[in-house]
Amino acid sequence: LDATYNLARTFADNRDSRGNIFSNSKPYRPLPGETEFDVIWNDLISKPVSEGGALVIDHSSMYQFEGMYDFSHLFNSLGLQMGASYRLYSINTNGTIFFDEPGEPIQQSQFGLYGQLIETFFRERLKLTLSGRYDKNSEYDGQLTPRMSAVYSLDRNQTHNVRCSAQTAFRFASTADQWVDLSLGQLQFNGTQFDFRVIGGSEEVQQAYGLHTQPVFALSGNNPFTGTPESEPFIIPVFRPETVQVLEIGYKGLYMQKLLMVDAYFYHNTYDGFHAKQALVLNPGGSSESRFITTISSEEPVITYGWAIGVDSFLPGGYLVKTNISNNSLDENKNKPEGYQTRFNTPQHRINISLANYHVVKNIGFNVSWHWQQSYLWQSDFGSSTIPAYNTLDAQVSLKLPKWSSVVKVGGANILNQYYTTGLGNASVGGLYYVQVTFDEFLN
Repeated sequence: LDATYNLARTFADNRDSRGNIFSNSKPYRPLPGETEFDVIWNDLISKPVSEGGALVIDHSSMYQFEGMYDFSHLFNSLGLQMGASYRLYSINTNGTIFFDEPGEPIQQSQFGLYGQLIETFFRERLKLTLSGRYDKNSEYDGQLTPRMSAVYSLDRNQTHNVRCSAQTAFRFASTADQWVDLSLGQLQFNGTQFDFRVIGGSEEVQQAYGLHTQPVFALSGNNPFTGTPESEPFIIPVFRPETVQVLEIGYKGLYMQKLLMVDAYFYHNTYDGFHAKQALVLNPGGSSESRFITTISSEEPVITYGWAIGVDSFLPGGYLVKTNISNNSLDENKNKPEGYQTRFNTPQHRINISLANYHVVKNIGFNVSWHWQQSYLWQSDFGSSTIPAYNTLDAQVSLKLPKWSSVVKVGGANILNQYYTTGLGNASVGGLYYVQVTFDEFLN
């Protein structure tokens, strides 16, 4: 495969491995240092992205003010905190990335009020926390989010504890999810040319391209470049804040004279108005066909759930073994439209195991850890792909030098140099090796 790629690359570049041109009468790939390369380079970096170049103009800013006061000193056992926050966003990219106009930045503000009560009962074996907040964004209706959590110790020594919580939360759309307006240019697939653009979920942005006044159609599959239009028009839901209801229960306990610790939990999230990505097409098959990736508020609930178990063991001789396994799952919406993407982008299973002894012999310690995670689907504006499963092995040896008040550490991450990636288009990650010397004479 590599040989085939190299042959095709050489033919397309019209150059050999040393940069020599095969045929001056045919196009060839300019190389750094050549005049033609410099001309193309300077043209790209001086031309805005919106005009096909690489220049991004961004003078955006955010101002944030927040304050909190603890009233607990006014009460015997009750903990009370209250606070407020304010943010002002100014989105100013001269239209190169977002939906602002040159000299007319988008102004958006947000304020919030919150409070929290903490009380203990039954000789401090039960700790109850109640909290709530109200937030208002200039683009959306206000959001009220109450929360409750409790921790109960099953024994007087508090070595076995059960925790549970019921929470509500919200998320206003990010700047990009609301206001991005990025053209990827003219593309072609199966002989059909079309404009492709990534736009925000704000009705103002979508309306600028006629998505609310003209019929638009969902595109099938995970790839908006190759998807085919559905037969029925797609109705874009009203864009609103994303809210979630969270239920969690957990347990942490110590066993064998505190030489073994077990920590486990289960959670269940139900999202309303989940901010998902949707591939759409306007005027399919026509001379002015346009394709879009935009953010929508899901009409159907989106459910995620998961669990984790961790066990830490203290063994004779000062050895410490840590293990944990976690599960994160997405309950796929069976009624989701074509071209719909949750972008969960999370492996379902992960496993971590480590072995350490910081005093295996006098002044010498070590730590070895292994990580594995399952393959998973990665979705983004620029494509979808399955990210392969991978595992890594990290190791470190430390040497204390008491005479010089120093510690020398030699180790590496992914020491077997097994290349892996965590997302479509991301760089492959190999081994990293290091030597670290810490001198702490002035800290002791």
